[in-house]
Amino acid sequence: MIITLCGGGSTFTPGIVKSIALRKDELEVDEIRLYDINEERQRKVGVLVDWILHEDLGLDIKLTVTTDKATAFTDASFVFAQMRVGGYAMREQDEKIPLRHGCVGQETCGCGGLAYGMRTIFPMVELIDDVEKYAKKDYWILNYSNPAAIVSEGCRVLRPNARIINICDMPIAIIDVVCAALDIDKKDVEYDYFGLNHFGWFTSIRHKGEEVLPQLREYIKEHQILLPDSYLKGMGSLMAKKPEETADEHPEQNRHTKGSWYYVWKGEYEIMECFPEYLPNTYLNYYLQQKEFVEHSNPERTR
Repeated sequence: MIITLCGGGSTFTPGIVKSIALRKDELEVDEIRLYDINEERQRKVGVLVDWILHEDLGLDIKLTVTTDKATAFTDASFVFAQMRVGGYAMREQDEKIPLRHGCVGQETCGCGGLAYGMRTIFPMVELIDDVEKYAKKDYWILNYSNPAAIVSEGCRVLRPNARIINICDMPIAIIDVVCAALDIDKKDVEYDYFGLNHFGWFTSIRHKGEEVLPQLREYIKEHQILLPDSYLKGMGSLMAKKPEETADEHPEQNRHTKGSWYYVWKGEYEIMECFPEYLPNTYLNYYLQQKEFVEHSNPERTR
C-alpha cells in the first residue's frame, strides 16, 4: 500500500502523515511518498516527517521524498493532493487585489478565487494524467486543493472518468463547532448536507437520532454567533486587538475561530435570520454578505 502526498512541502504534511501513520494497521500502509515541485520546502518538511515516522512513532513505514513524477506515482494506490499553485505569494495577491477595488478578497471566492482556480485547474488535470499513467489502475486521488468548488467542476468537465474525490474540511469543521456549542459528542452525530463543497447548507443535524437543529438555532439566536461559550469568553479581547497580536492567544481554539473568522461565524447568525430552516456553510458569507465583508476587511493584510 503506497500513499503519495502531492504538495509534500506543505506545512500541513507532517500532520497528515502522522494521521496516516497512527492508522498504519487499518490502512495497511507500507510506504508514504512526498512529491513536490519545490525541492527546498519539501526537503525541510521531509526531515520532520522522517523524524515523526521513525523516531517519534518508531514505525517501519518507508518514506520516499522526490520531485520526480514516476518515482512519486508508480504503483501508488492513493494520491492526496494539496497543491497551492503560486504559493502564498499569489494567495496574498488574490486577497489584496480585489479588496483594493471594493470586492471580496478571499482565496476561494470571488475575483481571487477565480484567479486561483484558473491557476489550479490545469495543474490538477496534469496530476490526474500523471497518476493515470503511473499509479495502480484502481487508484484514487483525494484532492484537497482549493478553490474546492471550481477545481471540482474543472475536473468533472475535463476528466470525467478520473478516479478523483474533491473534498473540503469546512463542513466537518462546522460540525466540530456545533458539537462544542451544544456540548455533544461528534461520534454520535449524523447530518444531511447538500451543495458543492464550500457552497452548501445543512438541512438536518441529529444527535443519537434526535434532531438538534432547532436547539442549535436557539443557541445561535441567543448568542448572535455560532461559537461555543468557551471561545466567546476570549473573543472580546481578541477582537479589540490587532490581528498580528492575537496569533498565539487561546491555543485551545481551533484554527477556524481566530482573527477574521469572528465575522465568518457571526455571519451564520445573520444568514440564518433570513434562512431559518437551514444552517449555512460559512463560505456563503462571501456570496450573501459581500458588502459587509469588504467593509470589515483590511486591504493591507491577508488572512
